[in-house]
Amino acid sequence: MALQGSLNDVSLADLIQLIAASQKTGVFAVQNGSSQGQIFLEEGKIVHGSQDTLAGNEAVYDIAAWEDGEFVFTAGVEPPDHTITDSNNQLLMEAARRQDEWRLLSQKIGSLDQVPSLAEPEDPTSSVTFSPEEWAVVRRIDGSRSITDIAQIWNQSPFEVCKVLYGLITSRHVALQSN
Repeated sequence: MALQGSLNDVSLADLIQLIAASQKTGVFAVQNGSSQGQIFLEEGKIVHGSQDTLAGNEAVYDIAAWEDGEFVFTAGVEPPDHTITDSNNQLLMEAARRQDEWRLLSQKIGSLDQVPSLAEPEDPTSSVTFSPEEWAVVRRIDGSRSITDIAQIWNQSPFEVCKVLYGLITSRHVALQSN
């Protein structure tokens, strides 16, 4: 069984639920521009995901957020790994929650290609305290690395980096530049 089409016409979450109901084993190969991802199902359960440098849950969350692109489901393809233990419902609910959160984040962060830079402090004599996550991002900001680059260096998803950057931008410690 091969199923293919456009994510413009149907959401990946709906497709996964359809395949899960029929308890098929196989792989969704998804392409969105230059990004490619795979979601493997075994007897209808999502067991592995991969997308660029992401694997497991993070890869599924990222791919599920794509509204554009093409997909092909190929039945009978066995997963190369088992990196996911959450249920399909848990994965898809978290993916939907992240999509909602991304709508808020995108008000300050337009593109993952943007380059963060440290902003000049309003009061140079005041001290600033960063959380461990903020410090992990701040110490990787060099004025030339994009959000995607920082995510790869930090070994986190771009979504996690954007969550941290949102707070840093809101508090005026970081500014974004187009790449």
